[in-house]
Amino acid sequence: MKKAILLLVCNLFAMAVFAQTNMAYPHCNCTETISKDDVYQLKCGEILIEEGRYIDQKRSGEWISRNTAGNIIIKANYTEGVLDGAYEQFHFKGKPKLVARFQNGLQEGKWTYFNDKGRVIKEGSFAGGQPIGIWTSYDKSGKRVVAQYDFDSKQVKVSEGAERYFNKGGIARDDASGEWMVLHFPHRNIKSDVEPFAGYLIAGDLFLDYTSIPLIFMNTYAHYEFIAELKVSNGIVTVASIQEKASSEAFDANAPSFPFIVQTNSPNKLSRVQPSEESLKLLKDRLQEMLALTGPWITNGYEGVIKVQIPFVLNEIHKF
Repeated sequence: MKKAILLLVCNLFAMAVFAQTNMAYPHCNCTETISKDDVYQLKCGEILIEEGRYIDQKRSGEWISRNTAGNIIIKANYTEGVLDGAYEQFHFKGKPKLVARFQNGLQEGKWTYFNDKGRVIKEGSFAGGQPIGIWTSYDKSGKRVVAQYDFDSKQVKVSEGAERYFNKGGIARDDASGEWMVLHFPHRNIKSDVEPFAGYLIAGDLFLDYTSIPLIFMNTYAHYEFIAELKVSNGIVTVASIQEKASSEAFDANAPSFPFIVQTNSPNKLSRVQPSEESLKLLKDRLQEMLALTGPWITNGYEGVIKVQIPFVLNEIHKF
C-alpha cells in the first residue's frame, strides 16, 4: 500500500513538472515560466516582471509588465490576442507615459502621451481606429506646439518642422531596466504615400522611447530584422503581421522604418544568450504592440498594405 501511494505521489509530481515549462537566464537572474494553465510569468530576482495568460495561444485578459524597481510600466488588456480595453504606460519612476484605450484591437477615445516631467507631448482622439479632430504634437519639453493636424478637414494647422526627440549618439533611459542606452540611427530619407502624424523621424523617436527592452535581452547581443505589414483601409491603419525578414535583404533608407538600434553597456558587461521561442514571441508581441502606439497615420486616401522595417539591434552596431 505504501509503495502504491509513493508511486502515485511520484507520478503526480512528474505530471506537475511536465505540465510546466521553465527557462532560466543566469545573466539577468531571471526565470521564465509557462504553467499548465498557460499563465506566462517572468521573474527576475524577487520581482515578478511580466505576467499574463494565454488562451488558445493568444493573449487574454490583463497583462502587466514591471521594471527592476517593481514599478508597473505597462498595463494592457487583451481579448483573443488583440488589445481591448484600457492601455497604460509608465516611466521608470512611475509617472504616466501614455493613457489610451483600445476596442477590439482598434484605438478608441482620447489618447495622451506624457514626458517624464508629466507634460503632454502628443494628444488627440480616435473613433473605431480612425483618428478624429485635431491632433497636436509638442516638443520634447511639452512647451511648444510643433505639429497640428485636423483629421476631419484633412488640413495641416501647424507645421513648425518638429525637432527630433533624440539625436544620433544621444541617450535614453530604458523603462524596464532603468539603464541608459546610447542611440544609433541609420541614414533615412523615407518616401511613402502613408506617414505617421509629425513624420517618420519623430514617430520613430517615440517608437524607440515607448519600446522597453524585455529584460532577458538587456545587456546581450541581439540582431533581428523585422518587417511589419500595416493594412490601410478607409483611413484606419492596423498591424497585420510582423515577421523576421530574409537575411539577404538590406536596409532600405528610402522605405518606411522604425529602427531600434542601441548600445546598452560595454562589451565586458554583455552576454550572449539564446532566448527561448517564448521570449522571441514576447519581443515580437511588444514590437507589434508599440506599432499600434505610433499613430495616428495620415493615409492620403491610400488603400492597401505598407511594409515597415524594424531593425532591433542591441550592442551589435558594427554589423548594421
